Amino acid sequence: MAEMPEWTGAGRVGIDIETYDPNLKITGPSVRTGGHIAGISFAIEDGPCHYLPMRHEGGNNLDPQTVLRYFRNQAKNFKGILVGANINYDLDYMAEEGINFNHADQRDVQIADPLIDELHFSYSLDAIAKRHGLPGKDEMFLRQAAAHYGLDPKKDMHRLPAKYVGPYAEQDARLPLQVLRRQERILRDEDLWPIYQLECKLQPVLLRMRRRGVRIDLDQLDRVEAWARKREQEHLDLIRHHTGVDVGMDNIWTKAPLVRALTALGVELEETPSGQDKLDQETLNAIDHPVAAAIVQCRKVNKLRTTFVQSIRTHMVGDRIHTTFNQMRRTKQDGDTKGARYGRMSSEHPNLQQQSARDEWSGMWRAIYVPDGDIWACADYSQQEPRILTHFAELCGLPRAKHAADAYRNDPKTDNHQMMADLCGIPRTPAKNIYLGLCYSMGGAKLARNLGLPTKFITTRRGWSGEVAGDEAQALLDAFHKHAPFVKKLADLTEEQAAANGFIKTLLGRKCHFPKLADGSYDWCHKALNRLIQGSAADQTKAAVVALDDNGFDLQLQVHDEVDWSPANIAEVKEAGHIMRHVVELSVPSRVDLEIGPNWGEAKEQIA
Repeated sequence: MAEMPEWTGAGRVGIDIETYDPNLKITGPSVRTGGHIAGISFAIEDGPCHYLPMRHEGGNNLDPQTVLRYFRNQAKNFKGILVGANINYDLDYMAEEGINFNHADQRDVQIADPLIDELHFSYSLDAIAKRHGLPGKDEMFLRQAAAHYGLDPKKDMHRLPAKYVGPYAEQDARLPLQVLRRQERILRDEDLWPIYQLECKLQPVLLRMRRRGVRIDLDQLDRVEAWARKREQEHLDLIRHHTGVDVGMDNIWTKAPLVRALTALGVELEETPSGQDKLDQETLNAIDHPVAAAIVQCRKVNKLRTTFVQSIRTHMVGDRIHTTFNQMRRTKQDGDTKGARYGRMSSEHPNLQQQSARDEWSGMWRAIYVPDGDIWACADYSQQEPRILTHFAELCGLPRAKHAADAYRNDPKTDNHQMMADLCGIPRTPAKNIYLGLCYSMGGAKLARNLGLPTKFITTRRGWSGEVAGDEAQALLDAFHKHAPFVKKLADLTEEQAAANGFIKTLLGRKCHFPKLADGSYDWCHKALNRLIQGSAADQTKAAVVALDDNGFDLQLQVHDEVDWSPANIAEVKEAGHIMRHVVELSVPSRVDLEIGPNWGEAKEQIA
C-alpha cells in the first residue's frame, strides 16, 4: 500500500466498487442490510489505475483497514472530480465505510448519456462506451475464471479470488473517464451543458436524501394494517351476504370466485379475445350493484394491506426507509433499466411516488411517515404545468396567452381551470378535462368520453372514417379553442418543432427526442406539448431541490412536484417557499403551497 499514489492535485479520478450485495433485486442496494464492499478500484486520469481487494471470499485480499484508511485519507483532501457509472451506488457504500468526499464534484456517464439521447434501450457502461466508439469492457478473463470455479461472473464476483477480478474492476474505473470526455464534447456542442450541470449538482443531493431516509411510525403502520384487514373483511362479508359465495381474503384478485359471485347475481360478463371472462376495473365500475363496488373497494384495501404495508416492512432498516431516487433513465447494478424519460424523477425500494392521495385511507396511510423533530413540512408546486404552459404560450406571442398570464400576475393564487372556464364560458369540469386532454394530446372522441358525452362516427370527403366528438362535446371544444386558442396553438407549434427537428427543448434546455422512422420522419410528435411541459416541470423541480440543499435544507422526500422534510421552525418553511418560487423565473408567478403537521398525512396547516 505504501506505493499507492496520492490524489492531491489530480483533476479527475474514476472510482468503482465490487460488492457483496445479497438483497439488490429484493430491496435495492444492501448497503444498510448486510452488504459490503469486496474491493475498490480507482483510476487517476492519465495516470495509474489500481484495484484494492479487501473482502473477496476467494482470497488475494489486502488488509481491509489499510485499504479503507487509504481511501479515507484520499477522500478527505481530494478537490477534483469523481467520475463513475451509477456513482451514487459506489459513494453510498463508501460513505458507510467512512469514506466521504466532502470537497469533490462528481460526474456520471449514466447521467450524461440520457441527456444526449434518452431513447436508447440500455444505459449500461458497456452499451454507453460502444455508442461513443470505445470497445467496451473485456470480460473474457473474468468469465473464464468464473466458469472454472462454477460461479456467476457478475453475481458471484465477491466469491472469486481477487486476482481474477482486478483487471475487470480496473476497467470499471478507467472506462468512465474515457467515455465522459467524449460525452462532454457532445453536451457542449448541443448546448446541453447547463442542464448537465444541474443534473450533476442534483446527484449528490439525492444520495444525501437516500442516506438520510425517512422515519416510520411503526404503531401507525400496525394500525393501518389492522384497519385494512377489518375493512377488507367487511367487503367480503357483503359479497357473501348478497351472493352466497365466500371469496376469501386471499382470493380477491382470483377471477373464478368473483365470476361465481357475479353470476349468482345474474350478471353476464363480456369475454376477452382469448375467451376468458372480462373482469377488469372498467367492467366492475359499469355494474350497478353493491357487490361490484365491494369488489373494487376490497381490491384497493387489499393492495393497501399487502403491497403498501408489506413493502414498508420489507424495506425498513430499523425504523427508517431509504428509498432510491432515479433522476434519469438508467441501467441499474442488476441490469434492469429504470427511471423516467424526459427529466422526471422516480423512486424505488420502495416507490414513494405511488402514494395514495385520494382514497379514504390516504391520510391514515401517509401518517406513517413522521419527522425527525416535531414538524413535517410539504412544499408543493401548485398547478405547475399550466403555469409553465402559459409561460411558453406568452413567450411565443400566442393569442389570448397574455390574458391568461395577466390573470396569474394579478392574482398568483389563480386557479387555472376556473380561469379557463371563465375565459370560455363553460363549467370548470369540462374546462379542466379539455385543458388536460389537449396537454396529453387526446383526440376529440377520447375527450368526449372523458366528459361523459356521446361520440359519433363520420366519413370525410377524402374517405377517412372514424370516431369523433359528438355535437355537444364538439360545442365545448369549439368554445375552448375560440376563447383559449393558445393551448391548441402551442400544441401545434411544438408538434411542428418536433417534426422538423426530432426534438423539443424544455425550460432549462433539456432535449426531449422523438424516435426517427425509416423514412426520416419522426414518430410521436403529437406528444410534443406534453414533453415540453412535463420536462420543464422536471427542470424547475430539480432546480428547486438543488437550491434548497444549497441553502442547508435537509430534504427527505421528493414526490411529483413536492418536497418534504423535517424543518426546525416555521420560518424555515417560509424560506423554502420563497426559494422554490424564484429558483426558475417564469413570465407568470410560480405558486408553492406550504403545509405543516405532525406527520405527512396530517400536514394540513397552511403557511402563508
